[in-house]
Amino acid sequence: MAAATGRPFPRVFSACSRRQLRAFFRKGGGACLSNAPDSGLLVPRTRCGNGLVEDSEECDCGASQECPDACCFAHNCSLRAGAQCTHGDCCARCLLKPAGVPCRRAVGDCDLPEFCTGASPYCPPDIYLLDGSPCAGGRGYCWDGACPTLEQQCQQLWGPGSSPAPEACFQIVNSAGDAHGNCGEDSKGGFVPCAQRDAQCGKLQCLGGEQRPRPPHTVPVDSTIGLGRDEVTCRGVFVLPGVQVDVLDLGLVEPGTQCGPSMVCQDRRCGNTTFWQLERCLAACHGHGVCNSNQNCHCAPGWAPPFCDKRGFGGSVDSGPMQPEDHKAFLLAVMLSFVLPLLLGAGLAWCCFRCPGSRLLPCLWGLRRDAASRGPKDGPNRDCPRSGVHTMELGPAAIEEPQPLAPRHPEAPVPILAQGLLPVVTICVLHPLLQTLRTLPEPRSHPEEPLAGRPACNPKQVKSRSRDPVTGERELLR
Repeated sequence: MAAATGRPFPRVFSACSRRQLRAFFRKGGGACLSNAPDSGLLVPRTRCGNGLVEDSEECDCGASQECPDACCFAHNCSLRAGAQCTHGDCCARCLLKPAGVPCRRAVGDCDLPEFCTGASPYCPPDIYLLDGSPCAGGRGYCWDGACPTLEQQCQQLWGPGSSPAPEACFQIVNSAGDAHGNCGEDSKGGFVPCAQRDAQCGKLQCLGGEQRPRPPHTVPVDSTIGLGRDEVTCRGVFVLPGVQVDVLDLGLVEPGTQCGPSMVCQDRRCGNTTFWQLERCLAACHGHGVCNSNQNCHCAPGWAPPFCDKRGFGGSVDSGPMQPEDHKAFLLAVMLSFVLPLLLGAGLAWCCFRCPGSRLLPCLWGLRRDAASRGPKDGPNRDCPRSGVHTMELGPAAIEEPQPLAPRHPEAPVPILAQGLLPVVTICVLHPLLQTLRTLPEPRSHPEEPLAGRPACNPKQVKSRSRDPVTGERELLR
């Protein structure tokens, strides 16, 4: 069938209709829809303007008077300049969405999400967990993308208050082979009684729920059995004949329903299922993913398809690449992984430029030798200290006895990478920059005038200060 028709390209089915259609397919209906026609056999042949995107067309938004599409030329069904697409779940404003953008969410325990590939405007085909994958907390197995359980089926028929009947209901009622309990019909239209091991794959037996079944064209069929000293009402439904000829009996247990440990219902029989395809596929996923309906690994976030043995985004070859949850932080990390090496390379290049040839190593270690040999500066380094008197001007009376230093605790070891990178970046980048700044001429400034009421101090006139032994006041010595 065609991918899209009409403008704007409509989604024909509502959410309610899609749920009903999904249930219709699960029960075996709609087999004729799988017979897709060949586009080359369509009548009439390819024609621009019919609203149908055909093989030789990039887009088709209908007739010119009906197509104010900003992405498509209506007269020749081609994309406009700069446009990459016109419609689709992975198309937005004439451009393809980036790879990893979710385009179809997972629905239920057995469904898998799909993501845009960045190369197509359409979402990848719907895929789901491989048959036999556990679901519903271990109470069922995935089957054709659904998780059929007795609880879920009873609630579909009788409402939220319903639950599966005891096993005795299935054994007693379904062995009768009548409208109340059976394992389907034979070729002549007669009811087939269930064998003991197949009883849970026949007529669905439930407890409680609403007074009448929810599906249309169904009538309740109740059976009362003795269970110890109590009586139990086993509730089933009967579909009126001739109403839904293309749908299996809604009152029967769905195929794929668990009927025992590692056993599921198939063709009204409860058989052992090894799920060897699932076991073989899971062995290839290295414990970092699940198996999809195409028997390929769907990797967990952080692992790359196809075998989930290397680091990556997750997803599968069928669903498209998965986008990391915190993609902004991921992009920042990727950018830093490129920027930091570039900065380091630029620093090394600057070193080689400033100190070519054999001067490179002396230049690298010259900063330490200069700092060690330079020593402290002599005398004050400003014209007038804030307090009016510099500490070097107080004389020996201001010098106190040195205090013993507290024992130093051993420092934590610096990582090897930091030991190697930090000196190189500091010496190769900051040191040449500081040397360049030192060569610049100092800006001229006007001398500051002394504050009012406070004489200007001249360090050349100040020799030292001594304390008077009687008054305790300091006396200025010239």
